[in-house]
Amino acid sequence: MPPLPVLLLSLLSATTALGVQAETYRVQTSADGNISCLDTTGKTIPLTGKGDNSSQATLSPDGHTVAFIKVDSQPSDEFSHSLNSVWLGDCTTGASRRLLAPHASGNPKQTLTELNTPTFSLNGNFVYVITPAWTTADAIHQINIKTGKVRFIIEGDSFELIRHGGYAGYLVVKRHLEMGTDNSPAYFVVNPNGEDIIEIPDSEDNYPAVGQWLKQHHSAMGGTDPAPN
Repeated sequence: MPPLPVLLLSLLSATTALGVQAETYRVQTSADGNISCLDTTGKTIPLTGKGDNSSQATLSPDGHTVAFIKVDSQPSDEFSHSLNSVWLGDCTTGASRRLLAPHASGNPKQTLTELNTPTFSLNGNFVYVITPAWTTADAIHQINIKTGKVRFIIEGDSFELIRHGGYAGYLVVKRHLEMGTDNSPAYFVVNPNGEDIIEIPDSEDNYPAVGQWLKQHHSAMGGTDPAPN
């Protein structure tokens, strides 16, 4: 049997490899929009400068990478939405870099303006965001954190990541099956490629149906655990 420190290190490495978040840092946002990390000793590691107008900070499964939104400019006569960029910060070094800049386009699938709701994929390799696109729907995109390459996934009004169970890694997207219709939006399960759409039964304007469906399929979102078999 290996010495205890080696065994503990091995267990920690195995836990990280399985995608369980290492609770090394906590992320906090000040009232004036500054993002910082707090380590286990109480030390604060700032990721942004004074008055950076940043928000929506979220921690990656690796336990030290933070995705957050920075408002670059407010709505104007030219743009009806604010121009937001997506940033990554490293709690271990305090360094931050811009992952995705805002971009206006005549093509709704390429419009990247009011980027918001950054959400890491389960393996931490991608960040999902949503942005206004069509007059009747927003667009959900996936960003590769290594290359910065962005890919349109699907249109929708909102999304959440399924974190546990058989559908772990898929998205629950609130959307109209046909854009521009008067039908009430429903909730769909969408894979990371925007494919294999499953409409959650009885979910039309009925969010509680999502929780019921997830429980039936032994899956869960957020920090909750999947329902037992």
